[in-house]
Amino acid sequence: MEQRTVSVSACKAFRTLIWRDYLNAIRNPHLANYRLLSTIIVTAFAAGLYFRFNGDYADPSNWKAVSGFMFNIAVGFLILAMTPVSLVFPTERNVFLKEESAKLYGTFSYFLSRNAV
Repeated sequence: MEQRTVSVSACKAFRTLIWRDYLNAIRNPHLANYRLLSTIIVTAFAAGLYFRFNGDYADPSNWKAVSGFMFNIAVGFLILAMTPVSLVFPTERNVFLKEESAKLYGTFSYFLSRNAV
């Protein structure tokens, strides 16, 4: 028996994956609460680091503070984006491999949809 492969546009695959992730978030409120709590913690951490910053960006002595702030924000959002994926992906790995090998969607669409919801 010959296996048929289906090619789906990236936009349609992304829309379908977003809908599926939205339904999973509704069904699993603990994951949504975890995402909200981790966002609040990272935001509070960044705010605490730069609470006394005077905001004079033209002053060369503040360049280190501004670049440090941007680095911490970038790392914080990277961790926020990767943590839910790394926690949930092992349980969904078999489904992902099956659907990806059938060309229902690409890895990039899956990654974007997991981080958008």
